[in-house]
Amino acid sequence: MSKETNVPFDVLSNPEFLREGFAVEDFMKPSRVIIGSSSHRATEVMKEIYYPLTTNGTPILLMDEKSSELTKYAANAFLATKITFMNEVANYCELVGADVDK
Repeated sequence: MSKETNVPFDVLSNPEFLREGFAVEDFMKPSRVIIGSSSHRATEVMKEIYYPLTTNGTPILLMDEKSSELTKYAANAFLATKITFMNEVANYCELVGADVDK
């Protein structure tokens, strides 16, 4: 793409971690901000953009683009694993007559 334009640009990855039904709250109070870029300039711009949302100590994690994308995939996979595990625990509780909520 850079061969087709004279306009300088940077590419970065900034995955979101928004829960269904809590998107605005999660955006305004993120648990973490991930910025994946090999461009110092782009990273600094993103840090400025996120500054108002991270003054409460929210960590800004800096990494390359590929690591940023993989972090998102890993977080999604971990969440899916937790949900699946608890569903199986609930199934087992039902099978043996235990109360999963206790």
